[in-house]
Amino acid sequence: MLEPFQFKGFQVAQGAVGLKVNSDAILLGAHVFQHIQTPTRLMDVGSGTGVISAMLATHPQIPKVTAVEIDATAAGVCQKTMAMHPNAARWNCLHTDATSLTLPKPVDWVVSNPPYFKDHPSDTARGKARQQHTLPLAQLLDCAWRNTPATGRFSLIYPASDFETLRSSLLLKSWYLQHVIWISDRSNQAPKRVIVSASKSFAKERWQRMYLFNEQGEASAEYGKLVEKWYTHIPKR
Repeated sequence: MLEPFQFKGFQVAQGAVGLKVNSDAILLGAHVFQHIQTPTRLMDVGSGTGVISAMLATHPQIPKVTAVEIDATAAGVCQKTMAMHPNAARWNCLHTDATSLTLPKPVDWVVSNPPYFKDHPSDTARGKARQQHTLPLAQLLDCAWRNTPATGRFSLIYPASDFETLRSSLLLKSWYLQHVIWISDRSNQAPKRVIVSASKSFAKERWQRMYLFNEQGEASAEYGKLVEKWYTHIPKR
C-alpha cells in the first residue's frame, strides 16, 4: 500500500488500484476549478482514487460532487479519500456503472479523465484500468448528456492523437465545442493530451496551447500558475 498523496489542504488515498494520482487528473481538475463562478453541481465519471472530486470539493461554489467508479477496488480507495477530506459532506462516491446511471437530480457539469486504450491488452491493474471498453466514449457522452440539464457542460482530458475522433463524437451527440487546450510536455514537442470542454448550448470556441515544462525541466509559468494551488511541491521533468 502506498502512502496517501499529500495535496495542499487534503490527501488522496492510494493503494492496490490501477491508476494512482496522475498529472492528467490534476490538469483537468485545476482547469475546471478555475472556471467555476456560480453554484455548480458536478459529477466525476471514472473517478479512480478521487483526485478530481477531492480538488473540486474544495471550491466554495460547488455544493456537491458525485464521483462514479465501476471498479470496486478503485471505488473503495475513492471512498477513503472522501472520508479523509475536510469537505467530505460535499461529495459522495458511487460504485456503479456510469453507462446506465441516471442520477435522481441532474448536475450542471460532468468531468472525466476516462480510460482511453483501445488495443493494448494488459494483465496489470494499471493497464486494465486504462482500457476504453470499461467506459466507451460514446456511452460516456451519453451519460454526460443524460445527467445534465439544457445548460449542461462536459469536460474531459484525452489523448491528443484521438482529438478528431473525440470532436466527431461530441458533434454526433449534439455537444458544442467550447474550449480546447492542447498540452505538450515542452514547447518544441507535439501535444500529448488535450482538454476539451463542451456545452449543450452554442458557445464561441476558444483554442489554446499550453506546455508544462521549460528546457530546464521546471514548470512553465502557465502550468505553475494552474497547479500551484494544489501541489505542495510542483514536480520537475
